[in-house]
Amino acid sequence: MVNLLLREGAMTDEFKARFGLETTEPIPVRFIRTSPELAASRDHPSKLSRNPALAGAFLVSIDEQSRQAANAPARVENVETHSPAGPA
Repeated sequence: MVNLLLREGAMTDEFKARFGLETTEPIPVRFIRTSPELAASRDHPSKLSRNPALAGAFLVSIDEQSRQAANAPARVENVETHSPAGPA
């Protein structure tokens, strides 16, 4: 959202100073997702479960994905191509 506001010039200098926002460049955001294999192996309710065994599997997957993301360059994506439901 901040990237959209920056791009559209929607924040005044006074507003940015009030919140300590000094950047005028887009902020890179990294998305970390579970592995496709784990995502495919679970149904929707199990993905929302707080069962420690299921949560542990997701944490392991996310840890692996985050290590890969840490070595990949961050991207700034065009916000117009995304919606709350995902990419257009």
